[in-house]
Amino acid sequence: MHEIVLNANESVPTYLSILHSDCETLFPDDEFKLVDPRLNGLMLDPDGLQICEKYTILRVCHLCNGYLPRSLMPRYALANKLYRGRLPKEFRDLTWIEERMCAKYSNTAAVKSRYLVGARMHR
Repeated sequence: MHEIVLNANESVPTYLSILHSDCETLFPDDEFKLVDPRLNGLMLDPDGLQICEKYTILRVCHLCNGYLPRSLMPRYALANKLYRGRLPKEFRDLTWIEERMCAKYSNTAAVKSRYLVGARMHR
C-alpha cells in the first residue's frame, strides 16, 4: 500500500479531483461525506482513510498511486463506474446470494495479485 499524507494545513492534491462522482444525481448528498471535509465528494472507501488531528492518510494500492498523480482514472477505483450505491435499509441484512438475486446490475470484478498469478505460472 502507498500512503498519501495530507497535513492539516494542506489542500487536497488537484489530481484527486478525478475521483469525484460524475453521477452526483444518483447518490445522496451524504453518500461520500467523509470525516475530513476536504475529501467530501471524493469516491473513497472510508476504510482506506486514517484521520488524525494533524494529518489525514489515504491508503491506495501502488497501481492506483501510479495512475492518480497523472490524473488518470485507476481501473478499480469506485469512481470508474464500479459503485452503484447502497442498498435501502430494509435490504441491508440480506445474504450475499439474496443480494445477487435482487440486483438490477450484477457487476463482478476479480482483482488478482500479480504475485499469485506469477506463482501459478511457475508451477
